[in-house]
Amino acid sequence: MKFLYVCLTYCYVIPAGMLALLLRPFGRRYDIERLGLNLPQLATKVRPVWLVASSVGEVTIALKVIERLKQAIEAPVILSATTPTGRARILQSAIQPDAVFFHPFDTTGNVRRTIEHFKPQMVILVETELWPTLMEASFERGIPIAQVSGRLSEKSHRRYRALRPYFAPLIRRCSLLLMQSDADADRLRDIAGETAPIEVVGSIKEDYMLPDSELLNQMKESLADWRDKIIFTCGSTRPDEEAILCDAFVRLKKSNSNLRMVIAPRHLERVKEIELILSTRGLSYRLWASTSQSQDVEVLLLDTIGKLNAVYHLSQIAFVGGTLAPIGGHNLLEPALAGCPVLHGPHYFGQLRGHELLHQFGMGFVVSDSAAVASTIEAIISSKDFQEEYRAKAIQLRNASSHILNEYVERLKSVMLHD
Repeated sequence: MKFLYVCLTYCYVIPAGMLALLLRPFGRRYDIERLGLNLPQLATKVRPVWLVASSVGEVTIALKVIERLKQAIEAPVILSATTPTGRARILQSAIQPDAVFFHPFDTTGNVRRTIEHFKPQMVILVETELWPTLMEASFERGIPIAQVSGRLSEKSHRRYRALRPYFAPLIRRCSLLLMQSDADADRLRDIAGETAPIEVVGSIKEDYMLPDSELLNQMKESLADWRDKIIFTCGSTRPDEEAILCDAFVRLKKSNSNLRMVIAPRHLERVKEIELILSTRGLSYRLWASTSQSQDVEVLLLDTIGKLNAVYHLSQIAFVGGTLAPIGGHNLLEPALAGCPVLHGPHYFGQLRGHELLHQFGMGFVVSDSAAVASTIEAIISSKDFQEEYRAKAIQLRNASSHILNEYVERLKSVMLHD
């Protein structure tokens, strides 16, 4: 099993590594970090705590942990991201780790160079970031590994189960595996066995994060012409979803002239594609990054990352993408914690805990097509006091989950003290 994993990894890493080296003279200087080269320097000799994230969702969780962890320990905290959007999300955040870098390709040389450069005292894996070579190299050097906000979907469970002889011993050697839900814990236990140090704490996505005040004020200025409008924000949208949402918006605006829409695609390279969808439906729009001045158009297309949470706080209704498309969903709780009722499609299998909480607190609505989106929004805004109603529910949701992040940090500190 290990031989198979190593072979498959090298099939990707060799060409990707060569590309990183070739692109460096052309401005892509950070890609070389994936080879354990040109890594940032720390200002202290104290061994850091290394958080391992992948893309925007995991990075957002990691940043919450880092903010609280830096208040609780006297050590640098560093963060790696796998994707360019994840790395960019870190750099645009008000919460800054002591070092930010691309995660190394999971082969022996790249991982060894990264570990020897930083000499971490602990590695923290966020959600399902299980990297076998990193785990083996850490254990060989006596570096404890913990997992936070652990999540294992049915699809990931099947994949890891097929490689159980390789992954199970590594997972069992972890110091702490803190999972989001009982279902996640059961799936991981099925792979690693009953002796694995698995505990259920909850999802860090349930912890409320107030956006940076400067960013929030910046977004308020950008949306000044929408101050008295009802803003419907569609976050982390995927292909085919924007067309459905725009069709719903066209239907709604006939009887709701004060309704406006924000579209924040999951991947920014799709902006041109979404512009075409808007144009073919005759919707006036502007891009945030290109025309940040206030304009009373019908749609704002958020062509930048790191702004979505602030926009949710200025919105009255939200839709979360990856749920009409069979992706499994993105963070359902973020707009709810900001005070928005949340629409989402039927494909929320990657966000089961979020779905459960939304419906427990009466803030979630499952929709399947443009007609359902339009009728659901009509029903929500028909109440004169709907904004106050959902803000009150959001406060209840925040209060119910306010302990989770503190519990994660306390459990991580216990591992550091023990080791």
